[in-house]
Amino acid sequence: MSATLKGEDSLRLKFKGLKLSPREAVIVVTAAAIPIESQAKRTAPFVSGQLKRDIHTEAKKTSTGAVALIGNSGAVPYARRQEFGFSGADSLGRVFNDPGRPYLRPALRSQRKQAASAARKAIKSLIRKAI
Repeated sequence: MSATLKGEDSLRLKFKGLKLSPREAVIVVTAAAIPIESQAKRTAPFVSGQLKRDIHTEAKKTSTGAVALIGNSGAVPYARRQEFGFSGADSLGRVFNDPGRPYLRPALRSQRKQAASAARKAIKSLIRKAI
């Protein structure tokens, strides 16, 4: 038994020439970053909520496509201490012995599959729009 797909050559040409534009690459990496950012916000240490509110994603074009940066903006000075821990005196002379409470790295590790799935869905959506 055999089957023939009508329009196969036309479809193959469409896929062969399919490349993500820089804007589309940003869309894909942003989609992949959402599950990681969401998990980081769920697991970040909470006192006032300032640390959680400061977690954000910045997606930008690169020479090879796009990259998404997930983290804190720098507006929360203790964000790095929370993620990595800190022992010793800070620039103000305050002494800390904080082991840290990581929230970004565990979010990345736990959400890799969800991020890949979100990226695949975004790419499929872009392909549907292109055809």
